[in-house]
Amino acid sequence: MADDNVLNTPGLMDPSTEFGDMMQHAMKIKGAQMEQDRKKFETWPSFFQNTMWMQGRALELRELPVSTRLPEAVKLKEAGNAHFREKRFTPAIEQYEQALGSFKYLKQLDPDWKKKGIRDESIEVVDDMGDTDAEKAAVVDFRVSCYNNLAACFLGRASSGVAELGLTIDGDYLLCKAACDYALELRPGCAKALYRRARARTEPLSAGACATDDAINDLNEAARHSPDDKAVRLLLNKMRRQRSEQKSKESSTFSGLFGRGEIYDAKSLQEQDARTQAELKVHAEADKKR
Repeated sequence: MADDNVLNTPGLMDPSTEFGDMMQHAMKIKGAQMEQDRKKFETWPSFFQNTMWMQGRALELRELPVSTRLPEAVKLKEAGNAHFREKRFTPAIEQYEQALGSFKYLKQLDPDWKKKGIRDESIEVVDDMGDTDAEKAAVVDFRVSCYNNLAACFLGRASSGVAELGLTIDGDYLLCKAACDYALELRPGCAKALYRRARARTEPLSAGACATDDAINDLNEAARHSPDDKAVRLLLNKMRRQRSEQKSKESSTFSGLFGRGEIYDAKSLQEQDARTQAELKVHAEADKKR
């Protein structure tokens, strides 16, 4: 009996007890405070967040001058390409993250951050583009290529219809869009990034008319910069037809819903206009008599 009583005794953190309820409440407050402390961090996509606790080759490359770092980072990218060709998207993503994290990364300035938690105020964004114009141009080319490859991985993983453990298909589409955004920050008008962003906008099941409009804008821009890109042209034509069909359905739906109201409103406007004209005529006659 004594053993049964022990087993049935609520634990310290059980919310049914006064102490447990108090502790649960305190934890919620602490959690909310921690979220406030890292609001900016939470806005960054996971492929950038991961650079803060990155291990392996990327850490070593950060210590090298850009001139010798870049060829080594290219090897990481090529390893990612090999995984991508075999449709091993997750290992490919890890390699591209390492390659990108060699140049742009989050640096934690607080040595006790693991105890205190992540706080925006103790994070530094390091963006090493090199010292010369030639180095900067080479790093930009490299990073744009890596971001585009990342986007292709997220898009491929989402398009497979099977989410990775702990992830979602819609989440991968969002990451694809984010990778495209990062590429476009470095190279506005990049046709590959615009094309993949258009797909990431419209392929989710939740995508609607606004997403189609945004995708058409992306594809128009991509076509302007790369007029011979057949994939861009095909998708643009498809999106235009799709949007035209959406508008036709919307027009049909609204005319059915509000058709009677429109007739009534039109009739009311005609009557109001007739009254106004009659009043103006009366005023005009009165003015003549004066």
